[in-house]
Amino acid sequence: MANGPVRYHYSTDYLTPAGTPVTAVSDGTVVIAGMCPVHGDLVVIDHGVGLTSMYFHQRAVTVKVRQQVGEVGSTGAHLHLEMRV
Repeated sequence: MANGPVRYHYSTDYLTPAGTPVTAVSDGTVVIAGMCPVHGDLVVIDHGVGLTSMYFHQRAVTVKVRQQVGEVGSTGAHLHLEMRV
């Protein structure tokens, strides 16, 4: 705790090699796909009934509905997966 207050991390990080394909947790509609200054390439999928999944730190966004979401990338060799209701 040397650098200030605790900051909550509302997600799960999956350590994986760069370039690993990322697949959506369920079918849905991509509502955001692009660069996020802090988290690298980002994809947000709307699964309906108020549920979205968010995929950060991708190397590239190569998204089509119900296909691979992207690749784990250069802002950390992990996928940051976040689910929100």
